Amino acid sequence: ANPITNEVNIRNLSRFFYDTNPLYRLIIRYMALMPTYDYTIIPTVTPEKINPKLMKKEFLKVATFVDKLNLRAEMIKAMLGVFKEDTFYGYEYETDDSFFIQQLDGNYCRISSKEDGLYNYAFNFAFFDSYPEELNLYPTEFQKKYRYYKKNTSLGQWIELDSTKTICLKLNSEFTYPLPPFSTMFPALIDLDEYKAIKKAKAKNDNFMAVVQKIPMDKNATDINSFLMDLDLAMDFHQMAEDSLP
Repeated sequence: ANPITNEVNIRNLSRFFYDTNPLYRLIIRYMALMPTYDYTIIPTVTPEKINPKLMKKEFLKVATFVDKLNLRAEMIKAMLGVFKEDTFYGYEYETDDSFFIQQLDGNYCRISSKEDGLYNYAFNFAFFDSYPEELNLYPTEFQKKYRYYKKNTSLGQWIELDSTKTICLKLNSEFTYPLPPFSTMFPALIDLDEYKAIKKAKAKNDNFMAVVQKIPMDKNATDINSFLMDLDLAMDFHQMAEDSLP
């Protein structure tokens, strides 16, 4: 009813359904894995006089760089996050021969600005107050800004990260707040779980249901064989029950 103030709850609910509901997980993975994430390198500027050796050199340089990015693996990771939570917050690691995007917890990130059509985001550095052992696993920028945050707590815990090192993707650009794209399925998924539980309980009860036929006895008689119904009549009733039951 109020996704703006329940951002964390909705995000956690989407994560829960992704982990526990095969239908929800299948839809998200189908959407994220549908693109092939292939690419084609095309020169953006073609000079009047082309130097074949220089053109080949630059082409190989760009091809090597793009190959290093490992776009298929990194984009699948990013798009799974986008379809699961609407936003993906990542921090880039790059060396001369490797590239990696670390996904940050969306509960500690929020979009803070937009520059040249790209989103920038701030990180909640109070995260390291709860998980101090995690600080050494994060880049130098996080360590420096965490120390700055501890010295200037009055300025708040949300600090924007270096936009040249971050990547922020958002699927629903019409919303300023994160809203998982398949969140409208949540009520149906909850109902589905309830119906499955009801069906399972019914099946369990049906499996253990038994029809008991008890022949009445004369409680005042001393003979243990003092039935109030003879065997022939009892068999008639038994046959009627057998004919009407599976």
